[in-house]
Amino acid sequence: MTPTPERWARLTNLLGDALERAGAERAAYLREACADDPTLVAEVERLLTAHQAAESSQRFASGVFDLAPAALAEAAPLPDIGPYRLVREIGRGGMGTVWLAERADGLFEQRVAVKLMRAGVVSEDQHRRFGAERRILARLDHPHIARLLDGGMTAPMPGVGVGQPYLVMEYVEGVPITTYCRERALPLADRLALFRTVCETVAYAHQNLVVHRDLKPSNIFVANDADGTPGPDKPTVKLLDFGIAKLLTDEETLDASTPVTRTGQALMTPEYAAPEQVRGEAITTATDVYALGVVLYELLVGHRPYAIEDRSATAVERAVLEAEPTKPSTALRAASPPALAADPTRLARRLRGDLDTIVLKALRKEPERRYRSAADLADDLRRHAEGLPVTARPDTPGYRVRKFATRHRAGVAASVALAAALLLGLGGTLWQAQLAQTEAAKATAVNDFLVGMLAAADPTEEGRDVRVAALLDRAAADLDSSFADQPLVEADLRATLGVVYTELGLYDEATTLLERALALLRQAHGPQHPQAIETQSRLGRLAVLQGAYAYADSLLTDALQATRHAPGDAARANLYSNLGYARYVLGDYAGSEEAHREAVRLLEAQTPREEIEIASALGNVAIVLSDLGQLEEATPILERQVEIYRTHLGPDNSRLARALANLGSVYYDRALGPEAVAVLTEAVDISTRVLGADNTERGWALGNLGSAFTLVGRAEEAETAFRESLGIYQATLGEDHPRTAGAHLRLGRLIYLEGRLAEGMPHAERATAIWQAALPDDHPAIALGLMTMGEMHADRGAAVAAEAALREAYRIRRVALPEDHPDTAESASVLGALLAQHGTPAEAEDLLRAGYASLRRAAGPDDSRTQQAANHLRAFCDAHDCTAASRAALEG
Repeated sequence: MTPTPERWARLTNLLGDALERAGAERAAYLREACADDPTLVAEVERLLTAHQAAESSQRFASGVFDLAPAALAEAAPLPDIGPYRLVREIGRGGMGTVWLAERADGLFEQRVAVKLMRAGVVSEDQHRRFGAERRILARLDHPHIARLLDGGMTAPMPGVGVGQPYLVMEYVEGVPITTYCRERALPLADRLALFRTVCETVAYAHQNLVVHRDLKPSNIFVANDADGTPGPDKPTVKLLDFGIAKLLTDEETLDASTPVTRTGQALMTPEYAAPEQVRGEAITTATDVYALGVVLYELLVGHRPYAIEDRSATAVERAVLEAEPTKPSTALRAASPPALAADPTRLARRLRGDLDTIVLKALRKEPERRYRSAADLADDLRRHAEGLPVTARPDTPGYRVRKFATRHRAGVAASVALAAALLLGLGGTLWQAQLAQTEAAKATAVNDFLVGMLAAADPTEEGRDVRVAALLDRAAADLDSSFADQPLVEADLRATLGVVYTELGLYDEATTLLERALALLRQAHGPQHPQAIETQSRLGRLAVLQGAYAYADSLLTDALQATRHAPGDAARANLYSNLGYARYVLGDYAGSEEAHREAVRLLEAQTPREEIEIASALGNVAIVLSDLGQLEEATPILERQVEIYRTHLGPDNSRLARALANLGSVYYDRALGPEAVAVLTEAVDISTRVLGADNTERGWALGNLGSAFTLVGRAEEAETAFRESLGIYQATLGEDHPRTAGAHLRLGRLIYLEGRLAEGMPHAERATAIWQAALPDDHPAIALGLMTMGEMHADRGAAVAAEAALREAYRIRRVALPEDHPDTAESASVLGALLAQHGTPAEAEDLLRAGYASLRRAAGPDDSRTQQAANHLRAFCDAHDCTAASRAALEG
């Protein structure tokens, strides 16, 4: 078709706009712009294939005759590039095309990317820029920048008479960073970590006096392996296309006075271009910072910062120069679909504050108000990830205190909450004590004390970030001198700090503080005062955590008696909860269930209802039910608890981590391996973020995760988790703590089942010995240790030792657990199998039949333990003349 002047004008406009886009974005633009005349698309694509040497945003001025040399060259056969054969086109830009190529000389296999200057482009400026790219790539040696391998000039092209400059580069098989994050629904923390790598790579270029000038997702690829090829969970960033980058000479500087482009040229992608690029002004490292800000915005929200209905270059430029970007947290709530696979409202809360401010600082219109470098942007993102104050925010004392609390949620959040309650209730306390000074003055004194404690985190004062334990130690040491004449204020503060120490796993320090607080409160008010009872209850729970079970029982029983003379259902509910926990670890499951159900009853009777506390109390009931073998009843309770915590507490909360760990344990008991792995992995992640790597809660979640790994056949990962869990308990609770024993047994049993009996047995022996020394004689944990010991003795041929261990385990379980409990039935079956080989057949048959029948009733016929028991009984009947009752049991 011969174009009319009007059609030619439209074609040239479409071509100009298309040149500013690439790949899928260009195709989508042309489909939309040519919806009324689809034939235009083909014509524009032909022009794109053979366009003249012009800037990517300019329009044709001389007509079609300028296209002739390029058209002739484009029609020629594909040349070989040195030893490489071009395979297919993989990219196209304003200056050249990029091809996938492979070795053509047969010496070895290698795939590369070959960038060819566009055929027929003879502009001196274009040649200069292409040569500059080669020099720039030659000086950049970085694992996250696509490497330059070779370069040169092709043979002369037919009809043109000259060759084409080319570059041979590392071939990166990946996708743009935005596509990578979107397709994998990458969590926020992982997106930020990936983007920090991008910033650090750009910073390396800046250090080598290179400004990229065209940073955008299509130039930031993510591959899945270190060598740039797809692989499992190994994302590798690769920075591409330095075609319009600027190499600053030694005489040039990196300040705002360095011009690196001429006014009127549009060497940029407008949507990612900084205002100074659009205006044709001087380009500095701040220009790349702006583009990084756009990419970060897109990673967080799912679209670019400016809402532009008219996609013309003019509209885009107007937005870049004049429009102020919406805060990412605000934009995220309106994103459809959400940028990340999570609730937009919840994610918006995570963006609000630091991340909003970081992004908006990178996107400031004035270069001097942005981050000075990509390195500074990366550093602020690192500080945000570590919970430190970021430089993009005013460094006020209040902000430093908030960041300190965020880093140490488990401890300081409790401290702040209780401190607030303390300040609100301090007036009543002071009035009761009839102290001489005014209530306001006392409240001010306490406030000054707490703020002074938190202010110690100021790095300008100490030159480092102070550990929370060090701050607490300093605060506790100051209590005697600070409040010598104010015993009630001292008691409240000691109780508050005691709770913080408990949450941090510093049990000895917590005990000292709580015992002193209890003594002060009893001296002032008597043992029946609500504050004294509450402190005694906390001390009782702490004693349980320390393994001092007799002391815990005494404290909690005494406190429960005192509550009969003091009103307060909430306090009584908390006491019953702690008492239930104490009975649970002592192996009194029936008594534990009774106490926890009483806590639920008291909380449900309160007005208004505290849903979180009720969920917590019900979760305790579910844990007991699971150990009683009532897994079907326990599961929905724990699932509901997790749902409530997610809704009301958010994703980064230690209570949510604990609930997930308990739910995962029940999934494990029900042989739901993938479900258990999923929730326990999340529990470990939350515990790590909120409580730190060495907290006992993380140790508990890791131990459960290791068990879940065994269900799905991931033994190596299970062993790693078990070893780390054991190390945490040994470091925080000591070698003789019952929870350390549990970690020993898990590890020892796994090693034994992997065929390493000699290595696994000492762990089982150690676990059993710890439990026998710390727990009552008939505790179910001791039976668990003895069961494992019995199996190991049997495997090594020590039948007498095996029988003794298995008989004692069976006896304990019959005493400690309800009738028909699966653990008791399992013990009967395992003992019966041993006696079938080394004991009395009649006793063996009775045990085997009883164990199998009980497991069928309690665990169901498909449970792995039930099937193992059936195999034991069937093997016995095959070897002996078993009774009709046993055969009937197998047939039933």
